[in-house]
This record gives sequence, structure tokens and C-alpha cells, in this order.
Amino acid sequence: GYYTNCSCILENERLEVPVMPPMPVRLHRLLRALAPHVKTAGTDELNVEPGEVFVLLSQLNEDWGWGQSQLTGDGGLIPIILMEDVSHEDQNFGKPWFHSSITRDKAVDLLQRQGAVGDFLVRPAQNVGQYSLAVKTYDRVQRFLIQKHATGYYVFGGRMFNSLDAVVERYKKEIILDGLKLEIPIPNEFVNFNVQHHLEATSQSDGHRNRTNSIAINRDMPGDKAGCLQLRKGKKSPVYGKWKEFYFHFKYKEQKLLYYDNERSHRPRGLLDLKD
Repeated sequence: GYYTNCSCILENERLEVPVMPPMPVRLHRLLRALAPHVKTAGTDELNVEPGEVFVLLSQLNEDWGWGQSQLTGDGGLIPIILMEDVSHEDQNFGKPWFHSSITRDKAVDLLQRQGAVGDFLVRPAQNVGQYSLAVKTYDRVQRFLIQKHATGYYVFGGRMFNSLDAVVERYKKEIILDGLKLEIPIPNEFVNFNVQHHLEATSQSDGHRNRTNSIAINRDMPGDKAGCLQLRKGKKSPVYGKWKEFYFHFKYKEQKLLYYDNERSHRPRGLLDLKD
């Protein structure tokens, strides 16, 4: 302030307009789990729930990476082969308090029906780069606007924060309105998701290895199925260019097919959603 209003920093030169730092670039991908995974004892693996979102911090190979859960904040090894890329979503996608597609009226209704005093949620506002923090008070739902600056900082209450997490954590400790602090977030249900795999299978009985047929499951025959199949996936697959035999387990009610390296494996190599 002194060198903008009172004195020159150099001869006949004063400080004018500050130059803000450039907007941060998202360096990490967002991945959403398509199937559950139970960690192996004595490893750095994470337990994974279907629909859970992770930030991929480092990819180790085509099957595994080091990630951090948006839901719990825990970091560890994650089976990226069982996940889909959702990097097009908001960087807060998957946070327990973030509702990516809820409207203002539905947010108010949700808090009034399910929330206690101090419970809250965050959603994108109508204008790009703005977020709405909705908090249930004693007699209403109060909304607060959070502005995302061009530099990537979040502006709320005249303060700047590095992330929406920082906003939430601060007002869990400090009063935000009428003696209230943020209490428990209204969790967002995992988004319904479908994964589409382009799968080819071959019949070797006639000796024509290049001849392909689509795998089909008879949906008129109820009950889970298991067996063996030969497959290869897209060009990024480690088995592209050659066929490999897998053991599969088809879950009839869920219309999902999980495939494993062999019948004794407990960790699936992939999942196919056959609803569509």
C-alpha cells in the first residue's frame, strides 16, 4: 500500500496493478471405480467401493496406480484396471459433500428433509466458476456463494482459500452464521454409471483364429453363471494382438460380468456391464 499511494518505489514509478499468479493446471486424472476391490493384507492397497472416485497421483503400470480417495482422503495403491476416467468432471467430484448435478430447489428440499441444524452440502452455482454452500439453520436453509477466482483460489467471506476442502474445514471450526458451524455433510449418492467395453471373442474349434463373435448372455435364463472365455480388449490392453483365456463370473441380477486370470483368483481383472 505504501508504494502504491504514498511514495515511489523508483524515481517517478509507483506500484500499480498486481499481477496474479497463473491458474493452476490439473495435473492428475479423476477415476471412478466400476467394481469393488478388497485390499490384500500387508500391502498398501486401498479398499474400493463401486462408484468411489479417486485422484490418480501416479500410474505404476496399466493395472495399478497410486491414488487418493475423494471420499475418505486415504492414499494408496488402487486397481485402475477396474476404473473409468472421469477427468471431465469438476475437480471436487466424488467429495462426500459435493453434489455435482443437483438443483437449488432440490438442494434446499434435501437439507430440509434429511439434514439437522448445521448440516450442509456444496453444489455448482448457475454461473461457471461459482459454487453454492447450503447450510441448514434453525428455521431455514441459508445459501452462501463461493467464487472461484481466475487464479484457481476460492473466495468466500472476503477470504481466499486453496480449495473447497479448505473452506469446509475452516467453517467446521469457526462460526459461519448465527452461532453455527458446519456439521455433517449431506452425502451425495454414487452416480449411476455404465461402462461399455468393446470385447471380441473367438471360437477356435474351426481353426480360424481371426474369426470373431460377440459374447452374449442369455438373459432369459436366471441365475449366476461361471466359466471360461477368450477375449482381448482395446489397443491399450496388455493382451492386444493375442487372445487370452479368462475365468468369468456373471451376476444375473446385476447384469455384470467379472473376469479373472483363473478360477482361483480373488481379484478381478475387469468388469463388463451388460445392461445395455
